[in-house]
Amino acid sequence: MLRSQLRNLHREVAQFHDQRYDSRARLVKMYNILEDMRRNRSLRTSDVAMLIRASVSVKNITIAKQAFTMVESGCVFFSSEIRVAWIRALSLDSNSTPEQLEAAMKGIQVKDIDISLINSLLLYHLRKQDTEAVQSVLKQMNSLGIKPDEFFFLSMLKTSKTSDDINGWLHRAEKNRSCTRNIIVGAIQMCAKLDPPLHYKALSLSKRIQGNMDTRCYNYLLQSAPSTSSVKAILGDMSKDNIPFNAATFQMAIKSSTDLDFINSLFERAIGLGYGSSPFIYNSMVQSLLRIRHDHDVDQRIAEVARLADENGAGSKQLQSLCKTIFLPHNVCAS
Repeated sequence: MLRSQLRNLHREVAQFHDQRYDSRARLVKMYNILEDMRRNRSLRTSDVAMLIRASVSVKNITIAKQAFTMVESGCVFFSSEIRVAWIRALSLDSNSTPEQLEAAMKGIQVKDIDISLINSLLLYHLRKQDTEAVQSVLKQMNSLGIKPDEFFFLSMLKTSKTSDDINGWLHRAEKNRSCTRNIIVGAIQMCAKLDPPLHYKALSLSKRIQGNMDTRCYNYLLQSAPSTSSVKAILGDMSKDNIPFNAATFQMAIKSSTDLDFINSLFERAIGLGYGSSPFIYNSMVQSLLRIRHDHDVDQRIAEVARLADENGAGSKQLQSLCKTIFLPHNVCAS
């Protein structure tokens, strides 16, 4: 009876993974069921592994750690199934240690290593920025003949530092017959993140998913846009294709523009559409104004933006720091 309830809750967490509050409530219920099982001595390793997996699926590391105390206290054996689930949890926890990973890996056998475990290890080492360990995992993956999946390519695209790196991972994904839309979007995202951004490469990649672009994709193009005219063209395409704008759309458009009148119009439009509570809108606005300060007298406008942020409860430490660039009084940019 308890195990049946546990499985049903696990299914519900997977089904409603985007509803964070409800997911947490279900995870707590699952943990309470584990406690009941522990008390009546019916607890199995698979039950603990199930809760860790469910917690990881909605990135609730706190509940995963609570479940793992069942292993630490000796209630259940540290099985391979729990080890694999726990390694995934460690990969998402910025406070996890190499010693924890080493302890979890000790009981892993070759038969337990699949692409899911490889992805967890890569995610862990990428988070720790351990390039040598990443290369070691890739070698192990190749030696075992493990086929990469979409998550693998999305993770590795994030390691790209040049256009050639992005091309290399895309080529490998194509060769693997797994160059999905999400991977193309991941490549566009990396084009926007590189310094300097690879805007024309991002545009070229976007043509591969033409007709299947969404707000997020266009926001990456805006992030990489090299000029006001590029921003206007992208926003025009969004309007033509009936793609909705969001706060990030205005943030990126403002940040990538250098025309004072256009920047002001974007900012006013963002505030008018109800995005006045987003600190990022104000930060981007001040960043853009500072960038054109040598050509325009914008100090008063910066002060106005800072005051508006304060009035709307959207002040931030970053905004304060930006304001200090022009020695505005502290009270003007109070958060």
